[in-house]
Amino acid sequence: MERMFIADNFRYVDTITLMNGVSWSEEAMSEQILTKFIAKDANPDLIWIWLDREDPSRSVVKIKSLITKKMSMHGFDRKKIKFLIPDQMTENLILSDEELMRSILKDPSYTYTLEGKNGKSHIKRLHKSLGINYKETYHGVNLLKKLRIANCAKASSSANDFYSSTNIKCWWIEP
Repeated sequence: MERMFIADNFRYVDTITLMNGVSWSEEAMSEQILTKFIAKDANPDLIWIWLDREDPSRSVVKIKSLITKKMSMHGFDRKKIKFLIPDQMTENLILSDEELMRSILKDPSYTYTLEGKNGKSHIKRLHKSLGINYKETYHGVNLLKKLRIANCAKASSSANDFYSSTNIKCWWIEP
């Protein structure tokens, strides 16, 4: 879903796919990211690492620290590395844009209370209540395009972590 969203909306962005999930340790994920960047022989203006924090016992601080340390040891500028790590998954990011969700659900009282919980199962239930069979590769991608990170940051600490550390002027990030 994330890769499709980036490919459709940010054609100039070069993506590197990584294996993620609860079976990957923070150390293994950071090694994988570094190895793929070295193999690409890239020197990007910005390195934006977007991965889900699928295991709530994982420390985001530790993940960010390990990746940044490994990348900087190989010559990548720490200041160029930005992290978007939704807690627990990208669906949580979608659900945290309360303005978007209120509009879709036609429910002015909607509030985001799912940080660290399974957002995918919740977004599927919400869509089912609207008579829609949620498909990540269709609905998820379309919802990602509609959300604004600035709005997500109001309700989600993980989105706020990215938003407050990013000074990029971009339609998707700004309100």
